[in-house]
Amino acid sequence: MDRASKKRLLRGGYITWAVLMILGSLVLVFSAARTNDGTAGKFQQVLVDDFNETQKLPVAGENSDAAWAAYSGQPGGNSRGLWSPANVSIGGGELLIKTTREGNQFVTGGVGNGIHQTYGKWEVKMRMPYSKSVKFVVQLWPTKGWPPEIDFAEGGGATRRPDGYSAYFHWGAPDTQKPGNKQQTRQRLTGIDLSDWHTVGVTWRPGIIQYLIDGRVWAENRSPDVPDQDMWLAIQTEAVTDASDDAPPTSNLQVDNVKIWSWVP
Repeated sequence: MDRASKKRLLRGGYITWAVLMILGSLVLVFSAARTNDGTAGKFQQVLVDDFNETQKLPVAGENSDAAWAAYSGQPGGNSRGLWSPANVSIGGGELLIKTTREGNQFVTGGVGNGIHQTYGKWEVKMRMPYSKSVKFVVQLWPTKGWPPEIDFAEGGGATRRPDGYSAYFHWGAPDTQKPGNKQQTRQRLTGIDLSDWHTVGVTWRPGIIQYLIDGRVWAENRSPDVPDQDMWLAIQTEAVTDASDDAPPTSNLQVDNVKIWSWVP
């Protein structure tokens, strides 16, 4: 092979290498713009609340612009439970929901967050000692109507075990014509003791809900029933209907921080 042929061969090789590098870069950029399940888009953080500043909580429904609002009244159909704003406090690095007793009732509390959005990611670092009488729910609740409902961490009463919790996706109201058809999906995580600090979470995107524990996905729902309407974060405790008389102070729920991301397609 003469010198001119060698130069042409080398030049052609460099061009081929450059083209491959460019194509490879485009693939990387494209991949970076997709989540690990193939859904195009990204999360954009919109809230980090570590509760260091004391916040006076309005009662839910009184101030729609508040970052957090406290529940008041009786949970539907639960004569043993009562929500009181006095049992909820924010400050000193935590959101605290206390349990107290008033006669035959367990008085607890709940809060709703003021960010209403369609799709996103939510993380809540929390702990709550085991109790058979008081349950907790960390959920997404619809701005208008019910269902849907996404309970990405729920446990308590007879269904709660010390080593785990459940996640529920309610896509429809229970079918009264078909007893047992609750139009919901329940998934169960074991091996996690929520009396210690853990971060429960959820990602919600078109057609898919993924449940998170300490940053990793432990279960998911892929369905055309996945909602596409505004929802908001709620954190609450309440007595179960068959609550026993175990010591209520063991049922306080502590939240260290809350993080929220929006979903940008």
